Amino acid sequence: MSVFSTLPPVRALGAVTPHAFAHEILPAAQPVVFKAILKDWPVVRQAQLGDRQIADYLKGFDSGQPTPVLEGSGQTEGRFAYASDMQEFNFSRRNKTVSAGIEDIFAVTGQTNA
Repeated sequence: MSVFSTLPPVRALGAVTPHAFAHEILPAAQPVVFKAILKDWPVVRQAQLGDRQIADYLKGFDSGQPTPVLEGSGQTEGRFAYASDMQEFNFSRRNKTVSAGIEDIFAVTGQTNA
């Protein structure tokens, strides 16, 4: 038996008015899942159109100012930490524009251990 099977179910809700949120949901202090609450946001609509569409949409907000990014190989499996020798990190810190970072992601998409 999983520990999760003993947890009580979490209520799932669709559209919720601000009044219902403030006067019913918030005072109950119970976990709630809001389904499709952000479905009409422009970023969500672009993401539903495809990877390139959301990438182009996000690149539209790029000011051209480099920002710090952390990069690691696929071997890190998304877990940034000390390298095996405990002397260095398993990632590097660089400065990139948002557009350059997005294009770097596309450049390695589909590659093994990218």
